Amino acid sequence: MMKTLLKCELDCLLNTIQNKMYHLLAMLLAFFAPIKGILITVGLLILIDTAFGVWKAKHLGEKVTSRGLSKIISKLLLYEMTVIMFYLIDTFMLGDILKGFFSIENLLTKAVGLILASVEVFSIDENWRAVKKYGLWDAAKKLLARSKEAKAELKDFDLDNFTK
Repeated sequence: MMKTLLKCELDCLLNTIQNKMYHLLAMLLAFFAPIKGILITVGLLILIDTAFGVWKAKHLGEKVTSRGLSKIISKLLLYEMTVIMFYLIDTFMLGDILKGFFSIENLLTKAVGLILASVEVFSIDENWRAVKKYGLWDAAKKLLARSKEAKAELKDFDLDNFTK
């Protein structure tokens, strides 16, 4: 009898704790919702940089190891936690001070996110340059030039020639 009662009490306690954990998780997600775009952007850029790094290694005949790829996890955690920590600093310490000078919400967090994203973009460009021998900026300019050529060709295109 006593054993059954204790088991019932323990089950009730565990259900309560689990329910409260869901509430806590929901509150944390709601609190960090304003920076979800920054977190996603930084995370995606890390994944893209990793893909470009693997591409470069394969192209140059370098060995890709699981140990090297496991560094992505620590990099993701480090970058994401950095953004979160600066969001906390921005929200509880410097946000009001910065709002006095700038009318941008979460300015410090956005600046840190921009710096981390820039590091990844430069790394992606470095990998691209190692394989293609020219940078992403040059590739973008070539693409723009080709699109202008295509647009000029489409202006000269006449549908009447095909209907006859």
